[in-house]
Parts: sequence; structure tokens; C-alpha cells
Amino acid sequence: MTITIATFLSSVARAFPVPLLPFFESEFSISHSVAVWIIAASSLSLLASIPMGYISDRYGRKWLIVCGMFLISTATFLSGSSQTAGQLIAFQFLLGLGSAAFIPSSSAIIGDIFPAAPRARAVSITLTGVFSGIVTGFLMAGMLVGTIGWRASFYLVAVLILAAALVVGKLIEEPVKEHIAGASPVFKLNSTIYICTFIQGIVGEGIRTMSPLYMAKYQIGNESIGMSLAAMTAASLVILPLAGRLADRVGRKKPIIAGFLFSVPVIFSFPMVTTPDQFTVVLALLGAGAGISLPATSAYAQDASQRIRGTVLGINHTSWVAGATVSPVLGGILADSIGIGATFKLYALAALVGAGITVALLKEK
Repeated sequence: MTITIATFLSSVARAFPVPLLPFFESEFSISHSVAVWIIAASSLSLLASIPMGYISDRYGRKWLIVCGMFLISTATFLSGSSQTAGQLIAFQFLLGLGSAAFIPSSSAIIGDIFPAAPRARAVSITLTGVFSGIVTGFLMAGMLVGTIGWRASFYLVAVLILAAALVVGKLIEEPVKEHIAGASPVFKLNSTIYICTFIQGIVGEGIRTMSPLYMAKYQIGNESIGMSLAAMTAASLVILPLAGRLADRVGRKKPIIAGFLFSVPVIFSFPMVTTPDQFTVVLALLGAGAGISLPATSAYAQDASQRIRGTVLGINHTSWVAGATVSPVLGGILADSIGIGATFKLYALAALVGAGITVALLKEK
């Protein structure tokens, strides 16, 4: 529960600036191309997840979790004091480094604490913290900025994360290290899950980025678009606990395949819908598809030997970040050349490829 709360607050911090991008464009007199770096900066520094995961394997999880949270808190506080867009981008890059320290270490400690049987269920609870934190970050940004101002809003989030870091430092104990010879190689047994996670990043972020653009084609307003995207996240939240139990009962491979296959026809149907209610239903179904597979994917990575678990989770998270970073860029290029509708079909094809790779190459541990 402590890790879930910490995960929730760190997700709030990362999501908080997203709805404020139009405000920052006005506040700092910057263009769209500059504003997107406020978000891209933290994603870019998340690539440090691999060395951070390795460090957690070598030197322990707890101190890296706490240090990561302190860094996130500090970066959030400094973001509130930014006088220029460049400063805000730099501080968000620093926030991403804190997240890179926190995410693989906090994920690995779940794998250290829980045995294989209930591990996916524990993962699903932690992922609930991630998704609810994202939604809360969006909502808090909208409510707080209009009441106490954007700077004070960042300061408030920073204080909450600092308090959580102190609680984590007090309550979490460093797991006892295993002493097992011949731990599985980082890539040999896990390369397929990295590919699957990369494809999940491509499909998930691609749909999340391109759907508002497609909905705007039908003169659908920002409020309706926001509600539809919220439905996508809400559906994942509902499915996650059930999907965690499923992955513990039937293994990791089947839910990953099911999540990919479930998404294929739903994505194909996206270019056929035209009304806000229809978009909400389709995005909710896509959120459910993601919710089916995510606990199993993360649990598979956590099933690695303890001595390499942090490294494996760091690579796995970086794989998702890579897919999520590349996808919107490619999606924009494809949308301009072949149309958004055809681009959605390519995302569906990517999900189908993910299912095929899982069937052919992924082996249960």
C-alpha cells in the first residue's frame, strides 16, 4: 500500500503539467514546438531507467526509491519557481530522472516482496496507483491553478511527495537479497517481453495522441474529448485488479495475447465512429484491452531473478517509453501522408503483430 501511494503521487507530478501546456504557451510566450518539450523532457530523462535499475540491483531498492521521490519533489518545487520556459523544461528533465530512479526500484521491490503466485495481483494494485495518479494530476491542475495559481499548485504537489518520501523511508524495509547461482541473463529470457512492451507503448500512446485529433475532425469539443480520454483510463482502472488475478491463475502469456487481440478489432473500428458517445465507448474498450495485458506484462518482467530484476524492469520500462515516444511522431507523419483513419489501422496491425510475437516467442517462466 505504501508503494502504491508513492506511485500515485509520482504519477500526479508527471501528469500535472500536461493540461497546463496552453497556459504555459501564454505565460512564457512560446510556440507549440517549444511547449511540447515541457512534457518530452521528462520522458527523455526516463531513459535513465536502465542504469537506475542496475544500480538498484547492486546497491538496494529502498534508498533509490526514497532518493527518486526526493528528486521528484525537488524538481516539482523548482518547476513552480520557473521564470522561463527553458528553466521549466530543465526542471521537468530533472523530474524525469527522479522517476527513472523511482519506477524500476519500486517495481522491483514488489517482485522482491511477493512470490510469483500473487505477484500479478500486487502489480495490478500498483498500476492502479499509476492510472489514478494520472487522472488526479489532470484534475488537480485544472482545479488548483484557477484557485491558488500555478506556482502554488506545483509547491503543494512537491510538499505532498516530500511527505510521502519520508513515510516510505520510515516504513519500507530493504528486501533480503537472494543468493542463487546462475541468475537468468538480462536479455536471453526477457527480450520478447521488451518487444511486447515496446509495441504496447506504440499502440497505447499512439491512440491516446491521435484520437483527439481525429475527434476534432467531427467538431467535438475539448470537454467531450477529455471525457472520452478519461473513460479510457477509467476502464483500465476497473479491469486491472481482475487482470492481475487472471495472470496469477493462468500465467502471464495468455492475458498479454488476449489484451493485444481484444484491441485489434476495436482499433479497426475507430475510423467508423463519429459521435462523442461512440468515441467514449471505443476508447473505454481500448482502455480495457490495455488493462487486461499490463499486469501480466509487468509481472513477467518482475518474475526475473532478484539479482537482475531492477535491470530487467528498467529495460522494460525504457522499452515502453521508447514506443510511447516514437509513436506520436510517426503517427503525425503517417496522418499527414495517408490520413488518420489509415494510421489507426496501422496501430491495429501493430497490436496484431504484438499478439503474434507473444504467441510465437514468449515462454512462461
